[in-house]
Amino acid sequence: MSLIEIVLIILGAIVLVFSYLLPAGKSTAEAGVKIDEGLIRGLVEKEVREAKEHINDMVDETLTYSMEKTERAMERLTNEKIMAVNEYSEQVLESINKNHQEVIFLYDMLNDKHEAFVGAVSEASKRIQDIRQEIQDMEITVKDAIDIKAEMPEQIENIQGAEERNLETEAAAAAEGNGFVPIAPKKAVDLNRILQEVKPGESAGEAVQQRKGTSVEGQSYNNNEKILRLHKLGKSQTAIAKDLGLGVGEVKLVIDLFEQAK
Repeated sequence: MSLIEIVLIILGAIVLVFSYLLPAGKSTAEAGVKIDEGLIRGLVEKEVREAKEHINDMVDETLTYSMEKTERAMERLTNEKIMAVNEYSEQVLESINKNHQEVIFLYDMLNDKHEAFVGAVSEASKRIQDIRQEIQDMEITVKDAIDIKAEMPEQIENIQGAEERNLETEAAAAAEGNGFVPIAPKKAVDLNRILQEVKPGESAGEAVQQRKGTSVEGQSYNNNEKILRLHKLGKSQTAIAKDLGLGVGEVKLVIDLFEQAK
């Protein structure tokens, strides 16, 4: 019930009261009896007071109902909003978790790629160093071969002269014992014979030096001197050991002792 309806009801009640009083007043006036105005005023005030109390009660009831209805609507709306926020937050958290997992996967993949790249670069650097060392060893070997080739004719002549002198000495000794002079032997030493006598792991120059033996003093040097000479030229320990037919440990020991003695 609205406020306008309540006001109309009150006005209707007042009109009804006056409709009873006015005719009675006319009849009494005609009869010469006067109605007490204070009584009418009291009745009207009573009706107005009762109507006012009724209106206040109805207004309070309406307000209470409206407040309860509003609270229920607000609670329902709040619950719906909370549920929507919770659902949205779950979706956001799920998306964040998914992105986090993707980032971790990409980070792990990049880390693996980085480690593989670093390993490849390290391996390539090591291989480049090995290749440079091999090239340097080959250059030294070629240089030694050129030097040996340049010394070969002179060394072969020395060997041939030494053998010729030995043969002449042996022939002279035999002539003294047998009483005749032998014909001088032909030279029988050539480059192919010397090269055939080269042992694995040694150069032709070393074979020539071993061939000359004690007849050519001061031109041979031992393995330690060879190791140190090749080490000063920049050859690696593995290459030195391979060229001289020695063990890597022996070569390393000689080089370490030489370095400590400096």
